[in-house]
Formats: sequence, C-alpha cells, structure tokens
Amino acid sequence: MPEPNSELSEVPASRTARWRHAITVVAILCITVVVYKDTLTYPFVFDDLTCIVDNDAVRVQALTGPELWKAARNPAAPNRPIANLSLGLNYFFGDYDTRGYHAVNILVHGINGCLVYWLVLLTLRAHAQASSAGPGSSSAATSGHRQLAAAATAALWTVHPVQTQAVTYIVQRMTSLATMFFLLALCLYIAFRHADRCRQRRAWWIAAFCGLLAIGSKEITVTLPIVILVYEWYFFQNLDGAWLRRQVRGIMLVILIVLVLALLFFQGNPITMTLMAYNTDLEPLQRMLTETRVIVIYLVLLFFPHHERFNLDYDIAMSQSLLAPGSTLISTILLASLLTAAVLLSKKHRLAAFGLLWWFINIALEASFLHIELAFEHRIYLPSIGICLLVAGALAQLFRFKTWFCGLLAAALVLVLGYNARQRNAVWQTPETLWSDCIRKSPGKARPYNNLGLYYANKGDYETAKQYMSKALAIDPDYAHALLNFGTLLRRTEGDKEARGFYAEIAINHFERALALTPEDIEIRFALGQACEIAGRPEQAAAAYVDAIKLAPTSPVLHIAAAGAFEAAGKPANALHHAHRAVELNPSDTNAAELLEQLQNLVYTDDTEP
Repeated sequence: MPEPNSELSEVPASRTARWRHAITVVAILCITVVVYKDTLTYPFVFDDLTCIVDNDAVRVQALTGPELWKAARNPAAPNRPIANLSLGLNYFFGDYDTRGYHAVNILVHGINGCLVYWLVLLTLRAHAQASSAGPGSSSAATSGHRQLAAAATAALWTVHPVQTQAVTYIVQRMTSLATMFFLLALCLYIAFRHADRCRQRRAWWIAAFCGLLAIGSKEITVTLPIVILVYEWYFFQNLDGAWLRRQVRGIMLVILIVLVLALLFFQGNPITMTLMAYNTDLEPLQRMLTETRVIVIYLVLLFFPHHERFNLDYDIAMSQSLLAPGSTLISTILLASLLTAAVLLSKKHRLAAFGLLWWFINIALEASFLHIELAFEHRIYLPSIGICLLVAGALAQLFRFKTWFCGLLAAALVLVLGYNARQRNAVWQTPETLWSDCIRKSPGKARPYNNLGLYYANKGDYETAKQYMSKALAIDPDYAHALLNFGTLLRRTEGDKEARGFYAEIAINHFERALALTPEDIEIRFALGQACEIAGRPEQAAAAYVDAIKLAPTSPVLHIAAAGAFEAAGKPANALHHAHRAVELNPSDTNAAELLEQLQNLVYTDDTEP
C-alpha cells in the first residue's frame, strides 16, 4: 500500500486550523463588543477635556496636510502624533459625538485581543520547538492544545476588568493604539523569523514601520527592541550565552536606539528635566520605593480582579524609606524574588521566565523615578500580556489532561471577568458616578472632590459645587486647580454689582495663590483677568491677560480679552493693537472684527479732539 502524500494529508488539517483561527478571532471581537457596547454613549471625562474637547488642535476641518499636521502636533501630547491624529480624524468624521471615539477604542482593543491570541500561539509554538531537544520534550502540548490555550488566554486578557481604563477612558487610546502596533511588530518578527529571505525582509520592514507607529502613539513602546532581543535569545537562540556575547554590537545598537528616543522625548536633557520636577534630592528614590508597592497593587488587581478594587485616582502615600511604611520592604523583596526567579529558572521554565521579564521590561518606564502620577491602571495594559504568557504555558499543559474541564473553567473565568469589566465600566457612565466612586475609595485625596465640584458647577448647581471644592481645599490648601475652580465659582456668583465685586475680590486672592504655585498656568492668568474686570480693576486685568499672551502669543481669545480690558482702562491704542492681532489670528471671528471696528472709531475720535 503506497504511503499517502504528506503535503496532501496536511491540507484538511490546515483548513481546519484556519477555521479555528477565524472562529477564535470572531469570538474575541464579539466578547469585546459585549463587554464594552454600553460605553458608546459615555461622555468625555478628566484628561479627555483638555486633550480633546478644549483642544483646538483636535478640530480637524479638512483632510489637508496643514490640518492633519496640526492635529498630529497636538500641544497636549506633542510626542504622540499617531494617537493625536486618530483623535483628529474622529473629530472630522463625527465632531464631539463620543460614540465614534468609543467605537474606535473598542475596535482597537478587539484587535489587540486578536494580536494577543496570535502572539501567544506563536510563542507556545516557538517554546515547544526550543524545548524539543530537552528532557521535557515528551510532555509538550500538541498544536490543538496550544491553540485552545492561546484562545483562552487572549479571551481572558480581553475581558479582564483591569483593561477598562485603557478602553473606556477615551484619551487612553494612546496606550491601546501603541500596544496594537507594538504587538503587530513583534508578531511579524516572530512569524517570519524562519521565512525565506525575501518574505522575511518585507515582513521585517513592515514590523519596523509598526514599531515607529507604536512609539508615535506612546513612548512606552520604546522597549520593543529590548523585547525582540530577549525573545530572540530565549526562543530562537536557546539561551545560548555564546550567541549573546557575539551580539554585543547589536545590543549596544538597541541601547543606543532607546537612548536616542529618550533624548528626543526629553528634548536632549532627560536627567536634568526629571530632577527639576522634584523638590528634594531624596524624592526620586522615594518615588522608586513607592512604585514597588504600586507594582504589587497592579499584580493584585490582575489576580484578584473584583470590580470594587479598581479606582481612577488612587491615594498612595510616598514611601519615605524601605521601612516607612513596612509594606515597601515586603514589596521590594517580592519583586526582587520574582525577577531573580525569572533569571534563575529560565532553562527549566522558559515561558514563565520570559513572561515575567516582559512584565518588568514594559512596566519599568512608567514605574520608575519619572515625575508622573504614581498609579494608573492603563499602565499595565501592555505589561499584563507578559503575565498572560505565563498563564498560557500552564493552560497548554492543563488542556492535555483535562480538555473539557479546562475549557469549561476558561469559559467560566471569561464570564466572571466580563461581568466585573461591565460593572467597572458602569462607573464611567457620568462624571458624577466616576468621581463619586473615587471619593468613596480615596476619601483623603483632594482631586476627586475638586473634579466632582467642577461637574456640579458646570451644571449650575453652585452650592453643591462649593461644598466639594471647599472640601478639596480643606484637604490640600495649596491645590492650584481647586483654587482656580473655586475662584472661578466665586466669580460666577449671581447678585448685585456690589456682591459680585465682593466675591470677585475673594476669587482674585485664590487665583494669586494658585499662580504662586503654578506661575506658567495660562488658564489661571486668564481667570485672574476676568475676576479683576468684575472687581473693577481693568488695568490689573489687562496686565493678567498680557502675561497670559506671553505664554500663548497666538491665542485670539486672549488678545480679545486684553483688548476689552485695555479699552475699559482708557487705553484705546493698546486695545486696538490686541484687536488687530486677534483678527489676524482668526479672521472669521465676527466678534473680534466688530471690536476692531469699534476701537478704530474710538481712536480716530480721540486723535481728532482738540
């Protein structure tokens, strides 16, 4: 009996595999929609307002080079042109309809779920091939078990509630979009690692382009060359020390690329710019000690993800030393142990070790001495994939022995995680529900009270707004934004002219205190000018507007305000100068044109008087 043709015998299997992949991809996209569909109508919140709603750069009016360039160079995040451009395109096609913004975020997250599936599948296969010569090769999972493990892992990652902040929080598209390009670049590198030279070259050029898009979406993906290098050593070079020593030049090139990107991000002076943000020399060290506790919090959220554990605004006290608080020492020992285990167990438990290294490599940038917020859940969107790789290795082995049981267990976990993700998403429904949740979980932090007060002020409920803003200032009397918002609230107080002037004087005091804390804040200077006008101090108002113009010379709004203040102060020539400038900057502004015409008539009359 003749032997069957091996190529022909593989056709049905390959077709079956393709169908399984297609079904998995559709399933991942479907569960993404189920978990996030209710968020489509959720409003802009928090940094969405400054980065999108109140940002002229996002308002793309036409698909022309200058307009798209303006959006890409968004001053709110000038180092993230790709993410900025996507927000600008959202505005062009749908204005400020949040459904379009959320739909893109949900789509990107669904694609990332599919890319996690691809990455896990490729890695399980590479791990099996790298281990095939070792003593444990007989226990390797089959391709079917690897596919089930990859599908289960990707589904768990996709519906995990820790991802909600990167998806439902619109401006954090920067994180999810960067992760998408990062994963695509890495998967292309792995998938075409053993392809013929022509196909490999094409794929790797595309991967390099994706890497640039990733960095252009958010700087965290600067770690991509390091991850590729470690992946190559672990899975394609079989942890060969001799190979690593031969790659000294390549390693130095990777380090050089990372350093160049860091210099571009920090405008050439990273150490000085970072240290300037601190008040004392000890603060960078204290911050790094604090971040050990933050990383442990992240790990707890990954493994015990009840929706009540999540919080937009964590209240975390700075660690003063390893023993203050004592949890700092415990966290440091735990993380050091995990990192040591990743190094020492590389030969026996290669996949688990690589997953842990992925976690530490990709969390290092935002959990370091950099002077940024201490903790945000979206920061583990990319690092959490490393933990998924660790889980995937265990699932691949479990599926060999109890396929149906493991399948049912994975499905149950997906349901539980999906439920908690939906519950967490509900908190983002309105600014009121979001900041009330933060106040409940971080009662000693000023920002949630300030932001909830601002929400009520914008609704016209000034009394409730005053209560929350007063609470914010009671917690932190030097909180500049609370001083600004409370002063603005006082300036809005209704009543007769005398009462409004009284409250405006109090507001001026708040604004001046805020400026002492943040002297380059344009918004505070503008608010100070408005309060001075209400208090009957037009010359001081004009001075505040001029100071703001020095910081933002191309703002037509500031020039119009300065023109009005100078006119009230009896200085029509100065007013005319700023009105001219406002019209130059925005010729379509009818209010500026009318003011200019009025001032021109006034100056002409003044000049002809005897």
